[in-house]
Amino acid sequence: MSRVGKCITYVALVGVVVLIGVANTEVFKWTDANGKVHYSDRKMDSSAVNLNVTTGAASLGESEYGVE
Repeated sequence: MSRVGKCITYVALVGVVVLIGVANTEVFKWTDANGKVHYSDRKMDSSAVNLNVTTGAASLGESEYGVE
């Protein structure tokens, strides 16, 4: 394989790893009858709310607390 081909392959693999590192997942939050808040990856109660959490690589921008 040529040097250019190896570079293209390397860049493609790095891109795939980065994309795999950032994924959306379902996290549900609900409060039970005693007022205790619960979190789960499964909807355990009809009142559970999906939080739409993004996991993986950190963002490269500014957060509400300054530059990350």
